[in-house]
Amino acid sequence: MTGEINSFRSRFFGGFNREDVVEYIAKLAQERNEIEDAKIKAENDSRALAIEIVKLRSEMEDARMLLAEDRKRMAGTIESAGKAFAEYEVAFKGLCAEIGEAAAGVSAELKSAGEVTARVPSMLARAAERLGELRSEFDAGNDS
Repeated sequence: MTGEINSFRSRFFGGFNREDVVEYIAKLAQERNEIEDAKIKAENDSRALAIEIVKLRSEMEDARMLLAEDRKRMAGTIESAGKAFAEYEVAFKGLCAEIGEAAAGVSAELKSAGEVTARVPSMLARAAERLGELRSEFDAGNDS
């Protein structure tokens, strides 16, 4: 009912006007049918929404599981990267020590070579003097 106040016309004898009563009953039947249709539609919508909620909850749970797996994988990757980084640091420090030792050795060899190279001109000068002396002696020995 729509909240209207219906009044039945009275008949002179025997109660209400039959047409008013039939019209009222038909109107009530139509309203009942509309309400029943709305109820069925609401129930169908409710079922569809319940199915969608179940589906979304399942998808959300799947997403949570994937996220947890990704977090575990990322933690493992970070741990592996940290270990590799530590190994590289140790190897780098070892290489630095080796290079430092090699550089010190090369520096010492270069210093020694520099000292020898610095003595070469004087050694060559003495050798030239000695060669001159030997030539003089040789020439003197051949002239006699």
